[in-house]
Amino acid sequence: MTGIRALHALPAGTDPGAAAGYAGRLRERPGCVEAECYRGIGDPGQIFLVVLWADQGDHDRHWASVLADPGDDLVYASLRPDAPEPPPAEFYRHARFHLD
Repeated sequence: MTGIRALHALPAGTDPGAAAGYAGRLRERPGCVEAECYRGIGDPGQIFLVVLWADQGDHDRHWASVLADPGDDLVYASLRPDAPEPPPAEFYRHARFHLD
């Protein structure tokens, strides 16, 4: 399996309950393998969202739907051009290797 792992730093002050709820809704999306929230080590008020998508197509379809209707999407709110200093987002290819 080759997937996309996305790491998003959510905006400062994001409600932990809202972040957990968002991750739960993401897990229901087609192609979302996992979505979890973590607190920052240096700043426990900072919340990071880590999402694993089954493949690039699933990730792209999710973002196409968010861009068509952003609503209250937490990641979109942090990445939009007028956000006051958008937090970083990183993307990694994810692959499993079988050693026989």
